[in-house]
Amino acid sequence: MQKLTLRVRALGTGMLAAAVLTACGGGGGDSTPPPAPAPTVIPENLAITVPATSESATAVAFGNSAGALTGLKYQWDFGDGSTSTDAAPSHSFASGGEFEVVLKVTNEAGSSRETRTKVSITNIANVRGLECTGAASTGWCWQNPRPTGNHVNTVYFLNATTGWRGGESGEIFKTTDGGKTWVRQSTGIDAPIYGIKFFDAQTGWATGAFGALLRTTDGGSTWSVSKFGEAPYYLSSTDLAAITAVDAKTVYIGRTGIGNGGTGLFFTSKDGGLTWKTISSTPFQITASGKFWLIQNNSVRVSTDGGQTYTSSLDLKLPPTSSYFEAATMLAQDDQHLVAYTRTSSYDYTTYRYVYAETVYTTVDGGANWSTVNLPSGTAVGIQRLYQVSADAKTLVASGNSGMIRSTDGGMTWTPLAGPPAEPYYYSFSYISIGGSDIIANNYSTMWLSRDAGQTWAKISTPGGVNSFSFSSDSFRRVDASSLLASDGQGAMHLSKDNGQTWTQVYAAVDSGSPYYYGQSAVVGFADAKNGFMTDAANKSYATKDGGITWELKSVGFNGARSIQFVNKQTGWLVGGDGRLYKSTDLGQSWTNVALASGVSLTAANFQTELLGWSQRYSGAQFAYTRDGGKTWTEMSLPNGVVTMRMGDQAWVAIGAAGAVHVSTDSGATWNAAYTGTAATLNSLAFSDAKTVWVVGSEGTLLKSEDAGGKWTLVRLPSSNGTLRSVRFANAKVGWIVGDGGLILATQDGGKTWRQQPSGTSLGLTSVQAIDANTAWITGVNGLLLATGSGGN
Repeated sequence: MQKLTLRVRALGTGMLAAAVLTACGGGGGDSTPPPAPAPTVIPENLAITVPATSESATAVAFGNSAGALTGLKYQWDFGDGSTSTDAAPSHSFASGGEFEVVLKVTNEAGSSRETRTKVSITNIANVRGLECTGAASTGWCWQNPRPTGNHVNTVYFLNATTGWRGGESGEIFKTTDGGKTWVRQSTGIDAPIYGIKFFDAQTGWATGAFGALLRTTDGGSTWSVSKFGEAPYYLSSTDLAAITAVDAKTVYIGRTGIGNGGTGLFFTSKDGGLTWKTISSTPFQITASGKFWLIQNNSVRVSTDGGQTYTSSLDLKLPPTSSYFEAATMLAQDDQHLVAYTRTSSYDYTTYRYVYAETVYTTVDGGANWSTVNLPSGTAVGIQRLYQVSADAKTLVASGNSGMIRSTDGGMTWTPLAGPPAEPYYYSFSYISIGGSDIIANNYSTMWLSRDAGQTWAKISTPGGVNSFSFSSDSFRRVDASSLLASDGQGAMHLSKDNGQTWTQVYAAVDSGSPYYYGQSAVVGFADAKNGFMTDAANKSYATKDGGITWELKSVGFNGARSIQFVNKQTGWLVGGDGRLYKSTDLGQSWTNVALASGVSLTAANFQTELLGWSQRYSGAQFAYTRDGGKTWTEMSLPNGVVTMRMGDQAWVAIGAAGAVHVSTDSGATWNAAYTGTAATLNSLAFSDAKTVWVVGSEGTLLKSEDAGGKWTLVRLPSSNGTLRSVRFANAKVGWIVGDGGLILATQDGGKTWRQQPSGTSLGLTSVQAIDANTAWITGVNGLLLATGSGGN
C-alpha cells in the first residue's frame, strides 16, 4: 500500500482523478470481466492404445488419444482390481487371461467420456521354445516328454550324426548331433509316419498311414506330398512303410519291403516321384539293372518291365518224399548270379517224425540254366536268410535256426561255420545280417558281431541293457564303418560309434505304439501360472517355479501321486501312491503327512478351500469330508459306483457309472439321485459358477445342469464319440474338455459352443487343469504333459 501511495503522489492531479474515476467505475468505460478459459474438449473418438497381447508379470504400456491435451483427469480400471490416474500408465498383470480395461477422462468443467478395450494377457514364457501346435509358441505345447511324447515309428540315420525320426501325428524330427537334440520338420500332414529313407543328405522320402507319401530335396527343411496318380481306390486305407531308394530319381514304395515277397501294394518311380507304376507283387530282390525277382506259386519268377509282368525262370518241384513247401527264399547277387532255397517237409508215419529236405538252386546266366544242390543233413540249418558277403558273387553265407553255413563257390558247396563261442545255459544263436560281411549273432543273453562273414567274432554289449531276446532281423543297421543303429525291442533307439562296444540312446521308448493305450499318466497341480508340482510316469516328483519350462527333481517318500491340488497360492493337497494325505504350505517345495485314522488308505481327495474337502478310501464308495483341513473327518454314505464328487457353493454333486448323478444340499447328510437320461460311465465334473455344473463321460457324453445338479440336459459336441476324461473351467466363460485320441474341446462362451483345438497327439488325455483363461495344463498317458499360455489358440 505504501508503494502504491508513493506512486500516486508522483502523478499529476489530473492523472490521479482519472485513476479514481476508473476505480469507481465511472468515466463511461467497459466494466465486464474477461471471460474464463474454455474447458478442454475431450475427443469424441477417445480410444485406448495398448498392445492387443502382452505377457503376464511384464509392464504393459497404456496410452490414449487424449493424452497430449492439458487440463484433463484420467481414471483407469485395468480389470484386475488395479487402477491408475496417470495419462499413460504402465501396469503389470499378475496372471494371464482376458481383461477389460476402462478409461474415464474428465475435463475442467466436470464433463467426462468413457472408453474401454480388451487386453489378452498370455503366459507364452511358460512354453517358449517348446514344440507347439501353433506358431510362435501358441496352441498346446509339449512340456513332457520333450520334444514330444508321440510314439516313434521309424528312424533313419544317414551317418553317425545326421538322422531323421518319424512318428504319430505326422511328426518328422531331424538330428545333426547323433540324437542329442532333435528339430521338428514340418510335414503338413497329421497321419502317422511309418517309413523314412534318404538316398543322400538332400534327397529323402517318408511314408505313412492312409497312403501318405512325402518327398524332400533339401534334407527335410521342406516336405512335399507326392501323389501316386492312378492309384487303387483302397490306397487311402493302406499304411505305407517300406522305402527302397536306389538313386535320387528311382524309388520303390510299398506296404512291405523288398525281400518280403508276396502280394500287396507296391509302387515304383524312376523320375523322382513325378509318375508312378503300380504292381501287385512285392519282389524278393531288385538288381542294379532293374530286374525284379520273386518266388511265387512254387516258381522263381523274373520281371524286366518293373514288375508289370513276370515270367517263370525256375519251377520248384517237390521231392518224391515231401508233402509241401515249408520255406523259400532267394538272393540275387547281380543280373547273372542268383541263389534260391527251398525247404520241404513230410511226416513219416513209421518214425512218427517230420522229414525235411533242403535244396539250393544256383544260376550264373540270369536264370537261363539252374544247378541243384541238396544240402546233406549235417550241413542243413533251416535257412532263413541268404547273404552276399563279397563283391565277386561267390562268397555266400546262409543263416537259420540251427546255425550258419558258408559257400565260396556261388552256392555249389557249403560248409558249416562255428559261430561265436558257446556259453552254458544259453539258447542257440540266431543270426542277423546288417549288410556287407557284417553279421550279428544273438542267443537271447549275449550278442556277438562278425566283420568277416562269420569267421571271427567279437562280443558286443546289448543296446539299452535289455534282454537280447527282444531283437529281430530288423533291429540293427550299419550307419558307417564304425557306427551301428539299433532298436532295443521296447521302442527306444540306440547308436554305437564303436561297433557295438558302447551305446547311446538317441530317443526313449514310449510305453506303447497304440494311441489309445492307457499307461501311467502324469499327475500335476499348479498354484498359479508359475508354481507347480508333478509326478511323472515313473513316479518321480518335480517342482517348477517357471510354469513348467524347467523342473527340479524332489526327494519325496510318497511313491508318486494319485492327485495333486492347490487351493490358493500357498496351500496344496496331495494323495500319495502310498495312500496317505499330504499338505504343502510352500508351493509344493515340501510336503507334510496329514494324520489319518489307523488303517485308512486314500485313492483320491479334493478340497474346495484350505479347510473344506473330501476324501475317498480304497474300498468302494467310502467317502468322508473335513471342515478343519483334515484334522477330523465325517463319513458320508454314498451309493455304490460313485467315482468322484465336487463341493459347490449350493450343492455337492457326485457321479459314477451308468449315468449316475447324486446331489446333496445338506453337506453330505443325504443324497438324491438325479435323472440324466444316459447310461454312460461318467468320469469328471466341474462347476463353472455356483449353479452351473458340467459332467463328461464315455461315448462323448457331456451333461449340463443350471440348477446346481437338480436337472440335467445332454449337450451335443462336435464329432466326439470317444471317452471324455476330464472337464475344467478357468472362469464362467472359458473351459476345456479332454479325452481319448488326443481330443481337446474348448469353449469361450460358457459352453454355448465348443470347438476342437489341435493337441499334436493321438495319445489319450486324462486330465486338464486351468489357472486362467490363457494358462492351462493337460496330462495324459505315458507321462504326457501339455501346456498352453495362449488359451490353446
